[in-house]
Amino acid sequence: RAWPRQSYRPQAWVECGALTRLDVAIVGAGPAGASLALFLSSLGFKVALIDRLTADRLGSKPCGDAVPAVWFHASKLCRLAKPGEGEASPLGGLKVDGVELRGPAYAVDRPRWVRRMVSEAEGYGCRVVLGREARPLRGAVLAGNYVVEAEVVVDARGFRASGARPPDVGLALREIVEGRAEGGLMQVKLRPGLPGYSWVVPKGGSLNVGVCILKGHGLRVDLKGWLSSFKRAMGLEGRILDRGYGLIPTTGTLSLVEGGVVKVGDASRAVNPATGEGIGPSILQSYLLASSLSRGEGVEGYVRAVKLTLGPLLRLSKALRGAAWRSPRAFAMSTCIPYLSAALMSRAST
Repeated sequence: RAWPRQSYRPQAWVECGALTRLDVAIVGAGPAGASLALFLSSLGFKVALIDRLTADRLGSKPCGDAVPAVWFHASKLCRLAKPGEGEASPLGGLKVDGVELRGPAYAVDRPRWVRRMVSEAEGYGCRVVLGREARPLRGAVLAGNYVVEAEVVVDARGFRASGARPPDVGLALREIVEGRAEGGLMQVKLRPGLPGYSWVVPKGGSLNVGVCILKGHGLRVDLKGWLSSFKRAMGLEGRILDRGYGLIPTTGTLSLVEGGVVKVGDASRAVNPATGEGIGPSILQSYLLASSLSRGEGVEGYVRAVKLTLGPLLRLSKALRGAAWRSPRAFAMSTCIPYLSAALMSRAST
């Protein structure tokens, strides 16, 4: 039965026979869930994507939004998730306290980017339901009074599904302000004596500005005062367009399957412990899960592939993070880890 294009209305879930067993049901439509739905539906799987947020709020999580371009070039499937025109601003690299690291990256407009992936997944036949709370279980998703059965259930709900506990929890405060920055680089300033940093990411006619503490100190640091001081020092006095807090699972330990439910993105704690970057790893996981299912290797193949690729990345990041929070050069080095992971991803896909 054809799924209607207006399926953003929760009632469409009931009207269109969603009790039919699906191949994959995904709960959470952030970068991890949206890219996974796009990859799987493009491969012909019967997929449902469910999120508690409405369409206008998709991609609203506060984040630095800077993503190394390498994540989108490691495979043909990953290129489906590459930000298109109007969905990102190009970055030329990173500048950490005067230390420059050149390399292509994107400052994504997360809401536009995520909504486009959801729309394209729907175009491939993915059943999309927004504005409905759902609970992933083994072989099924509870959505209100309805049960959606699927061969594979994926939890992509982000931090709230990660099970991360202090001290392995980071806290960030991010603002989008009017203004422009010269040079096209993400700028990072380390916070002496603390595992954290401040940043500025140019995004066309606006700037993504924020501060974060990456290990257990977030509640004991005045993030608002720190951000205000940082903006004054950088001469950023533009009007604030958006502000929000975000929690980051920085444990460095993966949680890929729990209770028969597969996890991707922040829900699986796939975040660089040294920098807090999680968008790139989520694209990698979505690719590996889609590839494993398409090759008939199942969830076991996904777990093996992630441990081969993200496993070394996270272990290396965790080993480097003490130095990264003290040394601009070590921090810049820690951002190169995605390139190592991309090489491992190509190996895993052969």
